[in-house]
Amino acid sequence: MQHFRSRRPSARLLVPAAVLATALVAPAVASAEITTTTVTSPAPGTVLQGTVFVNVGGAGTTARTTTVTGTAPGAADGETVDLVCDVRFYGRSQVVEVSQGPVPVADGRFSSSTVVVPQLPCTLRAIPTDEGVGNDDALTPAQQAAFTGPPILAGQYTAYRFQPGGDTPNVFTQTSQGQAGGVAQYNSASLPFSLGGGGAGSGGGLAVSYTAEDTNLRGVFYGSASLSRFGAPAARSRARTSARDVPDAVDLADAGMVVDGRAALPLFQTVTGEFSSVVSQAVDPVTGDLTIVETAPVVFTGDPGALTSTGVRLRRTIVQDHAGRQTTFRDTLESADGDGHRVELRYSQGVMPSQVTGPLDLVQTAPPAFRVPWSSEAYATPAAGDAIPAAPAGPATIYAHAPQFGAPGDTGAVGAGPEGAFTFDAAPSDGRFLSPSSFVIRFVRDVPAGGSTSLRHVYSQDPTQEGLERLVDDALGRTRPGAPATPAPVAPLPGSAPLPSAPAPTPPVSFLDPTERLSLAARGLLLKPRLARYVRDGRRSSVVLSRAPAGRYTVAIRRYVKNGRTLASGATTRTSTGTVKIALRRSRYGARYLDGKRRRGETQVKVRVEVTYTAPGRRTTRVKKIRVVAFR
Repeated sequence: MQHFRSRRPSARLLVPAAVLATALVAPAVASAEITTTTVTSPAPGTVLQGTVFVNVGGAGTTARTTTVTGTAPGAADGETVDLVCDVRFYGRSQVVEVSQGPVPVADGRFSSSTVVVPQLPCTLRAIPTDEGVGNDDALTPAQQAAFTGPPILAGQYTAYRFQPGGDTPNVFTQTSQGQAGGVAQYNSASLPFSLGGGGAGSGGGLAVSYTAEDTNLRGVFYGSASLSRFGAPAARSRARTSARDVPDAVDLADAGMVVDGRAALPLFQTVTGEFSSVVSQAVDPVTGDLTIVETAPVVFTGDPGALTSTGVRLRRTIVQDHAGRQTTFRDTLESADGDGHRVELRYSQGVMPSQVTGPLDLVQTAPPAFRVPWSSEAYATPAAGDAIPAAPAGPATIYAHAPQFGAPGDTGAVGAGPEGAFTFDAAPSDGRFLSPSSFVIRFVRDVPAGGSTSLRHVYSQDPTQEGLERLVDDALGRTRPGAPATPAPVAPLPGSAPLPSAPAPTPPVSFLDPTERLSLAARGLLLKPRLARYVRDGRRSSVVLSRAPAGRYTVAIRRYVKNGRTLASGATTRTSTGTVKIALRRSRYGARYLDGKRRRGETQVKVRVEVTYTAPGRRTTRVKKIRVVAFR
């Protein structure tokens, strides 16, 4: 589960209503502290979307901002507030900072025009700077009551441009849009593995989704609609008892696609220089409905040195609507070389897994359960390797009770949480569960010479089974004007054309700048008090970054003062793509400074985290972030 990152706030008592009322009419006192704030703009329910573009080598990054204003009754001029967005996951508060530094109060008011648009729907709040609230902190009920603001429908669009001379983005990653009933995050179908999330099929598709009720988010889908590698080791975890025990869908290499009998996948570029493209991306400013159109070449992956075109191109349209409760993917496979092709699509699908990543202390209180109507009318929690048989002709829907999460010690009942449904406009050939929360499902299509074929799949989510059924009815009844008819499933590929036994190789992505991920990894180390203490005490600690391209990596932690000296740092060089592990060591100054903190019993320090990356033959890129490190 992809949450924001964190610190723990200090609790404050809720100011009695009578005191607040007096503060509204009494003249400001020069030494008055901030006890209550109200964000007055933007208006409740405002649809916002931030934008970040990253060019070749990571240069030219821009972020979209918005203006936030509000009041702080009785506050002295010169006091400051931090603007945050308060997200609720399973009823628990989680904060992300959106102001770029403290915002001053003057005449009981504050305003900032450089507020970064959040990624998820949340409540805007202004917290006094001395409260010490930072990313991933949980606000107390008293803080939520004293510092109020509007719920907004936020989202973010992050796009990468790496085609030389190109003006349009080639891929997008962690694009999200919040609506009143739900929110989802998406990755490009052609996303390189090093930019994709984990889970069933790292790569493109529906990364994660949540239902939203009064800004309270609960997870439903995870790692779905992906045509990247689906994780064959998980599917092979149980013993094979006969040749018929494991269907072709998961008994071959874990390729997301098969074209003319060979392993394939959509990718951002072919060896001959054909690129993927984000054709269009739009958000309705009133409803928040999202539409993205992208295209990508499909390449063979059996030979790491020759990512050659298969002669097939994927055109994918993503539509999020129904107040965020439904997402539709329409995948069109086009003949790019004028020839006909046999194509096998292996979609990774899933709901939230049992392991939740992020700072919130959440555990699974009820596992997921699935219902495959053409196999059984009962919901059941599957095991890795359980088969999904071929479905009858016509549209098909697989239903899911999403898993539940809560604080340690909580209990929950299966089926008590959000409901999900995977709807396909044609019957799948077969499939298999990869884990208790994910499965791969297979479709076989013929792409006519010079023509195309399409497959539509719809992801519906709702807090209730009744609401879900209405969404599924809409999915089954919805037709797009002029859309070509989807042909009926054809016979599986013959056994004489097996896939390579080796997994599909990871494509080279050394030109993609990893500094932002490196910065997140460095800050993630400092988020955990136990690991932060390791840095403070000079014990062994490292920043780890997986799927890192070749190059020189450095991490430095400096005091957040003018010309702040280095407290700890580390550097390493990789000559090929792989995992980077940067050992951090205290400087002599850092040892004296941090040892003094420990002796005085001080539990936090404000630092600037600086990371740099130098790719072979390219210039150095740098990212700087500010945070408060807690050693408790």
